Amino acid sequence: MTYQQTPFEIDGTWTSVAWEQLYLEDLNNTTDLDVSVIGHSVENRPIFMCSIGNGPILFLISLQHGPEAATREASLQLVRNLAYRTEPWMQDYINNHRLIVIPTMCPDNRYHNQRNNRNDVNINRDWLQYIQPETHAVATQIALLDPDVVFDAHETAGDINVQDWRPLSGGYPGSYPLLTALGNEYIDQFADDLAVDGLITNRYSMSLASWASCNVYQVAAGRVGLLGETMVSQPRPKRVTISYRSFVS
Repeated sequence: MTYQQTPFEIDGTWTSVAWEQLYLEDLNNTTDLDVSVIGHSVENRPIFMCSIGNGPILFLISLQHGPEAATREASLQLVRNLAYRTEPWMQDYINNHRLIVIPTMCPDNRYHNQRNNRNDVNINRDWLQYIQPETHAVATQIALLDPDVVFDAHETAGDINVQDWRPLSGGYPGSYPLLTALGNEYIDQFADDLAVDGLITNRYSMSLASWASCNVYQVAAGRVGLLGETMVSQPRPKRVTISYRSFVS
């Protein structure tokens, strides 16, 4: 079976915002992947949501910050692979689960390769008020769809000698202990998987900034909330591979 590859898969360049739109429209028209526009960025670029499968919902968010492009590439590959069932386990998965993916939560940030949106706001600190159009669009879908798990994918400029992947599951005052424990079970499982390949997991240390991020909204709303970060200082292929593996683990 042949299927469309992303520019990153072809030559290692990050996929452009314009190319992403054509790629997702093609998948929407030729496979059972449902692609919709759930809102627009400050500069009026569309925010796409991809949906496939039936059952308990995993809601995956990528690219709040423009330079964290590996999570986006992994998301674009994931929705394509599920649409074409490129691995044996995928048909069974979508028969029993629904995956929702926001490949590019802030397309302006990817277009300009910047951290803050065009209102100069770090949208990952807007999850308690949803003032910015990007957070408002995604938070609206979380409220409507009521997912069981929300995975917020990021990258960080962390020390690559200390870690290859940095995760977080709840743990702030007032979070539900059972939901935090479920998230930590996933983190432990994937950390063991990475360790087989000599890769290091170092858990995210909690801070007030972390509590104001998407993870707080997810867990406080009665969901398993996960945050995972790869290292921007690593080679691009390694960053994308670890991101992708964290999504399918």
